[in-house]
Amino acid sequence: MGRISSISIAIGIMSWILASTIRSSATVEAGMLEHIVPKNHHELCIRLFIMGAIIGFGFYAQNIADRYIRVVSKYDTTHIATKQVFDTMIDGVRIIDNDHNVIQTNRAFLVMTATDEKTISKMKCYETFHSPRCRSYDCVLRQIHDGQNRIDCDIVMMRSDNTTVPCRLTATPFRKSDGSLGGIFEEFRDITKEKEAAQKIKNSLEKWEKVATGTIQSMVQVVETMDPYTAGHQRRVSVLACAIAKEIGMSREHIDGLFMASSIHDIGKINIPADILNKPNNLTKSEYQIIKTHPLVAYEILKKIDFPWPVAEIVYQHHERMNGSGYPQGIKGEDILKEARILAVADVVEALISDRPYRHALGIEMVLAEIVSFRGLLYDPVVVDTCFELFTKKHFDFEKKKATPILS
Repeated sequence: MGRISSISIAIGIMSWILASTIRSSATVEAGMLEHIVPKNHHELCIRLFIMGAIIGFGFYAQNIADRYIRVVSKYDTTHIATKQVFDTMIDGVRIIDNDHNVIQTNRAFLVMTATDEKTISKMKCYETFHSPRCRSYDCVLRQIHDGQNRIDCDIVMMRSDNTTVPCRLTATPFRKSDGSLGGIFEEFRDITKEKEAAQKIKNSLEKWEKVATGTIQSMVQVVETMDPYTAGHQRRVSVLACAIAKEIGMSREHIDGLFMASSIHDIGKINIPADILNKPNNLTKSEYQIIKTHPLVAYEILKKIDFPWPVAEIVYQHHERMNGSGYPQGIKGEDILKEARILAVADVVEALISDRPYRHALGIEMVLAEIVSFRGLLYDPVVVDTCFELFTKKHFDFEKKKATPILS
């Protein structure tokens, strides 16, 4: 409007000067002057002023129109480019408002849900696909309203054709110009191939674990064939060791490692002559020294296997004692792995309640009295106390327990 006023004032001033000049000219005929210039000098100025205003407004309107055309053209170009990017995204995307209405989706989302744009525009977000998170306290929109700025989770999408698609959902809020929540922007990534790949890896690992376990168990059977008195010894030791570990509160991971180690803890005896293993009389000093080599032999065998637990170290330490009087390293106290301390007690208890070539089995009362008498000296006091309670208060029975990592 400033430009209109300036132009109008300029034209008005120029018209005033022009009218005064015309009227003062003696060379112009009076009749002709009356047709061209009104008698009233002020009326002429007003007319010319109005004409100037109209002309100025016209220029201004034209300028506004040009600007509008440029802005609209730029908006259309940006909108088209944005929509193209939106529709060419590999992941499914949708935008929903605060009332669960689906505002916009891209092509990938329509394909992912097996729906069309016309149908989906009439649906609520929880009707687009069905997931346990929908209409619950885990609802993404509910969590965004509660203040979360980003949600990442895996869901299973139920499509309109009743097939399912595993997806990774990422949800973020979008806000209005005043800062209030306008809705949420959700991105869905199909992770079917990732799940299939992970399952293949899991199956492969399980297969090789079975192969490794089977190989080791075959070696154990060889040892038990050489020493029939210890047949089943390792299985029963693993049962008791895992029961103790569970009572103490060890994690599943540690119990799994202890189960594997205790199941094969005597594998090193494969290197000991059968006549020494089955000798009905007391061993000589030199024969006992040979027996004491079995933890080291076992360690040398097991350290080459890439277990997910310290199996080789547990087996290596299962004859160590709290006061350092054990073998083969003579370590003591907390330097001995917790699993090895548990295995040590379970090994002694099972051995004493079973017949051996050189002695008869002892009763459980005598065995418990034996380990209690050396509580804290040879054996971990917590392990001894837990073992004692298992037999005296919970009536532990080897034959009623299964050789599994986690006992019922």
